[in-house]
Amino acid sequence: MKHQKEKTLIAIFLRFFPIYWLVVFRWMILNTFWIWGRWYGYRTPESKALFRTMVQCHSNYYFKWAISRLLVWKKKPNATEKIVHIQGTKDKVFPIKKIQNAVKIEGGTHTMVYNKAEEISTVINQHLIQKKDYSS
Repeated sequence: MKHQKEKTLIAIFLRFFPIYWLVVFRWMILNTFWIWGRWYGYRTPESKALFRTMVQCHSNYYFKWAISRLLVWKKKPNATEKIVHIQGTKDKVFPIKKIQNAVKIEGGTHTMVYNKAEEISTVINQHLIQKKDYSS
């Protein structure tokens, strides 16, 4: 998110009603993954294994801390900032409909850095070249 206007309704709700402190546990994330994992874009055996590995590497406290930091984060839009926001069109965590002025990666999910790496690299390289041209 570049600024607060891009927060989802669930993020706003959880900011004022922090029920995630009661329910977010590593074992719960892993044991319910089969229910929500596919909807969030984890479809291949590789992406499922990667997600499970990432979850197992973090503590319960980390998950709660990470969610809390996202919920209290505040940033106002700044027209002078040069931000290249790359966003997947199928990201369920940060839906594209809330994101403004983004370079869209068609079919990209929250984990698109793993399965759309070439497209993302192309976008980054294009913007780096443009920036280099301006600074010369």
